[in-house]
Amino acid sequence: MPTVTSRSKKAGGGAVDGPDFCGKCYQRRSPLRMMKNIFPKKTLRLYKRSQIRPDAGFLLIELIVALFIFSLVATVSISSIIVIFDANKKAQSLQSVMNNLNLAMDTMTKALAVGTTYAPYSSGTATGLTFRDKDNVLIDFAFNTACPAAAGGSTGGCLTRRVASGPLLRLTASEIDITSASFTIHGEELFASGDAKQPRVEIFLDGVVKAGPRNQTKFALQTAVSQRIPDL
Repeated sequence: MPTVTSRSKKAGGGAVDGPDFCGKCYQRRSPLRMMKNIFPKKTLRLYKRSQIRPDAGFLLIELIVALFIFSLVATVSISSIIVIFDANKKAQSLQSVMNNLNLAMDTMTKALAVGTTYAPYSSGTATGLTFRDKDNVLIDFAFNTACPAAAGGSTGGCLTRRVASGPLLRLTASEIDITSASFTIHGEELFASGDAKQPRVEIFLDGVVKAGPRNQTKFALQTAVSQRIPDL
């Protein structure tokens, strides 16, 4: 039996062989209609829902809710950053004050190590010790319960240093309030008979570090220093 072949004209004017082919009808078909022959119905429904309408937009209530959430997140983030910066500033202030206190202790111990003739010292509100340094100059280290203007101008306890008969020099910062201090001398030959012990000084300090109005740290320090020059 002979084969029946239909011929139709192409859009350009030529003829195309094929069963029941319509070039113009093929051109009029939409992409969605063409997909019906390829994809299942469930996929087509998802495709229709995913298409965005040209007139789609946000509602006013949606914009208000979005702005509220954004403002809430921004407020929490900024507050956290401010707290972090404040804590970092307090830590730096505390470290600076503690460095000053350590420097004061190092100054006293180094001077006492090369000094001689340790003796107790007391003058008014100041109590401590007096000695002679390596150049035979008289030096006083004392705990002053009320620092005068010559020692820094702030009230409270502090450590002071006096060279010969000069003015008082403050060793500790104004943020350091020393509540109690003691200088204990061991082995110094205060009597003619002697004690056959190497001179040694023990220093005890108690106080408060004020790195801010709400940031106060208590401290307690103890150190001991021996005279380097043999004196038995």
